[in-house]
Amino acid sequence: MSIDGITVSAELANTPERQQKGLSGRVDLLADQGMLFELGEPQNTEVWMFGVQIPLDVVWIRDGRVLRVDTLNPCVSDIESECQRTPSPGEIDTILEAGAGVFAHVQPGTRVDR
Repeated sequence: MSIDGITVSAELANTPERQQKGLSGRVDLLADQGMLFELGEPQNTEVWMFGVQIPLDVVWIRDGRVLRVDTLNPCVSDIESECQRTPSPGEIDTILEAGAGVFAHVQPGTRVDR
């Protein structure tokens, strides 16, 4: 995946189990690594940082364009319900997660290349 000149090698979260787990349990992530969630039909969704130990950039994508980038910090609670959920900015078809700061400069409307 490449956005605004930055390329990330993204693992594909291609099952419901992998999508639910996401990057939880990881203690580090290289600047050129991430995880890709292809959702199929555009939909409203959300992400949460339960079990994630590193801050992440979450890139919300629809039709090959960035809708928004959120930088999220880990949830320090061991209780899932205490972890904040971050909703998508409308209907999206793809989520790209990478280390915090990797895509923080990317503006809405930027093209996403695969």
